[in-house]
Amino acid sequence: MLLAAAAVVIAQVRTLSLGSAAAMGPGYFPAALAGLLIFFGAVLLVEGWRHPEQRIVLGPIMPVLLVLGSIVAFALTLKLLGGAIAVLLVVLLSALAEPRRSLREMLVLGAIVLGLVWLIFVVGLDLQITMLPKGLAS
Repeated sequence: MLLAAAAVVIAQVRTLSLGSAAAMGPGYFPAALAGLLIFFGAVLLVEGWRHPEQRIVLGPIMPVLLVLGSIVAFALTLKLLGGAIAVLLVVLLSALAEPRRSLREMLVLGAIVLGLVWLIFVVGLDLQITMLPKGLAS
């Protein structure tokens, strides 16, 4: 899987300029990540061949689906509902992956993350992110 992901990255990066370590081009970082994916994929492949009796045991699938679903929900709701609701949604859905979380903990975590997102991206970096739905934003 890692080798396939590296192949996709390399296919996308091949038209970009790499530059050098001192003056990185737009393809430098993705190419470096593809190199790491190839390295770790090769290590895992060799270890799998050396120890075929060691099986990977999959754990519960629901936490994984909740985290991945929260990322998809964020992508789908960011423009439609605004950054505030999208951030709260991703935090709350991801927090549901841990069954022992109380609603109060999830809401506090959501408020903290939302505050940090606003401070870092809107105030600090001055990014033009719509934090409220279009009808509420003035």
